[in-house]
This record gives sequence, C-alpha cells and structure tokens, in this order.
Amino acid sequence: MSDIKVQIDKLGIMCVEYPLHATVGINEIKQEYKKRIKITDKKTPLLVKIHGMSFFTDEAQEFLCSPKNVAITSAAAIVRDTNAGYFEHSNVLMNVFKMIKKPSFDVNVFDTDAAAYEWLKQYL
Repeated sequence: MSDIKVQIDKLGIMCVEYPLHATVGINEIKQEYKKRIKITDKKTPLLVKIHGMSFFTDEAQEFLCSPKNVAITSAAAIVRDTNAGYFEHSNVLMNVFKMIKKPSFDVNVFDTDAAAYEWLKQYL
C-alpha cells in the first residue's frame, strides 16, 4: 500500500491519510513511520484520516504503541469519513484498540478535521 499520504502542516501537526478500506499491517505502519521520521524526528501531534472501515493488524497496533512510535507522537486524532461506510464498525475497532493496547499518548476519534485540529493544538 504505497498510497499512504504523510505531510506536516504549518502548525506542526503531522497528517497521515490511508486509502479507502485499508488493511494496515506492520509493513504499512513501518512505511508510515519512515515517512514521518523523514519529515521530523520530533514528537508531534498526529491527525490520521481513515476512509471506511480500516483494519490495523495486531502487529501494526503493537508498533503504534511501541517506544519507537511513541517517541514521535504526542497525541493522535483519528478522523473517520462518515460517507465511506462502516462508520460504526470503525468506531468499535478504535475503542477496542484504546482499551486493549492502551497507547501511552492520548487518542481521540472525530467526525471532522476541524474538531480534530482544535483538539490536537493542545499537544503542539
């Protein structure tokens, strides 16, 4: 999956966008990490856009919570695309991730980019 978009905005918020109905494994997470680290190795807030139901494998979830990834992530805002389908399924998967994996940075789910950005500003 080479179409993972990664960029940093003028405020310093890292933005990652996954394609429609992405299945994200360890290779994709490491690809995202490498793209992020090329931009900056500093701890930044992260805005993640998912479209439809995106599935992150257990190995990918472990990497997200690893010291390596935590070192560059101050918080994560997940923005769901309400028009892409499987809206509630994505919500359930995100809640399970937060409960079981317990990432050491704050994670919140949003329906709009604007709400996510507003929340992430406190982590700059």
